[in-house]
Amino acid sequence: MTAALDARSAWASECLERERREGLVAALYTGLLIPAWIPLDALMEPARARQFAFLRLLAAGVSAAVFLRLRGPRTLAGVRAANAANFALTGLCVGLMLPQVEHFQAYVVGYSLFLWGAGALFTWPMWLAAGTALAHVSVLAALLALSGGVRHLDDLLSGGFYLVTTACMVLGFVAARRRTLRRAFQASLDLAQRNRELEATLGTLRDTQARLVASEKLSALGRLLAGLSHEINNPVNVLQNNLEPVRQHVASLLDLARRLERARPGDLPALQARCRELDLAFVGEDLADATGILRSAVDRIRQVHRDLRAFIRGDAPESVVSDPNEGLRATLALIGRRLPAGIRIDADLGQVRPVRMQPGQLNQVWHNLVQNAVDAVGAGGVITVRSRDVGEEVEVSVADTGPGVPAEVLPRLFEPFFTTKGVGAGTGLGLATCYQIVERHAGHIAVDGTWAPGARFVVRLPAAAAPVSRSERLPVP
Repeated sequence: MTAALDARSAWASECLERERREGLVAALYTGLLIPAWIPLDALMEPARARQFAFLRLLAAGVSAAVFLRLRGPRTLAGVRAANAANFALTGLCVGLMLPQVEHFQAYVVGYSLFLWGAGALFTWPMWLAAGTALAHVSVLAALLALSGGVRHLDDLLSGGFYLVTTACMVLGFVAARRRTLRRAFQASLDLAQRNRELEATLGTLRDTQARLVASEKLSALGRLLAGLSHEINNPVNVLQNNLEPVRQHVASLLDLARRLERARPGDLPALQARCRELDLAFVGEDLADATGILRSAVDRIRQVHRDLRAFIRGDAPESVVSDPNEGLRATLALIGRRLPAGIRIDADLGQVRPVRMQPGQLNQVWHNLVQNAVDAVGAGGVITVRSRDVGEEVEVSVADTGPGVPAEVLPRLFEPFFTTKGVGAGTGLGLATCYQIVERHAGHIAVDGTWAPGARFVVRLPAAAAPVSRSERLPVP
């Protein structure tokens, strides 16, 4: 019901503006053309030229008044009333001339031109067009009848037939053009409604995709942290296992120190016995070993912490000009700690120029590509990560020795929700997210279709300035 009301309201608004424009053109048309016949009146009907000039100027005045009325505040009913008044009154002024003229056929043709012009301009409702046309023909017939025997019967028959057929044809034009306009308007309205529905659906899909992308990012981070928990748990266990022996050794040494502090010359044999009981040489050696192990465990935890901070650095929306190799190193260090025994990562990070980027987002790209390579090689294989300058761009490639990407899959590889993994093994958003992030960085990502065996993904980003890193070949734990 609401949609129908909206359609009727929109159609009424469309009719108001369209019929207003038609009325302005019609008023201008009649106001200029009807007085233009004054010289012809003087030529063909000199005896009545003054009277006809008055009628034509009166018609021009009516048109001018209607023109001004249509330029001001208006409603659809007011516009239609003004147009009908202009059509009726100007037609009446011209029709008053027909019963008196000698050149009847010429003036009938001129009057028919008036009807044709109205038919060419107006697309108002059929009842209004038919009513005004019928009024014209009826008034003209009444005027001819009242004129008596001035006109011959053949003039009346031929002129009447001509004007009636003209009116019928004009009404047909009005009806056909109005029907066409209504259909075009309805099609446009339906299209606009579908566009609104599509925009709403697209907005919903975008929200859903954003939530799924965030979920995929959290899932990837969860898998990463699950591997890191094991990496951190080992040094924590080392700390826990060594703290108690260190505490006991320190407590024994403190006890011995307190005895020495209170000792007298006669207590020396007892203190020496206590030293032999503690085995100070063993305690010193054991403490040195324990503190070394503790220091190594702490260093390991600090390294994991540094790598994790480097990986998530710059997750805020601000972009920076930085070295993409930093994020690559951190990503490879984090993933390398939880690799299966049969997988090796060869990292060849060459001298590259800095890139304007959001480091956290690009690190997500590196993580997704390397993790996909790890999943592709399965229990054993080699993953090669390289970076280098190529012209005005920085190229980062991730290649593996897995089964590769089937040719029929390549066109859909970066589509959201498309995955070649089994049910529950992937969401199909990893590569789609990579594609979006790389495009936001004004770069491009592609699959090297000529690479064999395995697959090779290539990311190219526009370089920002001079090189900032040394060429190096990095071992990956």
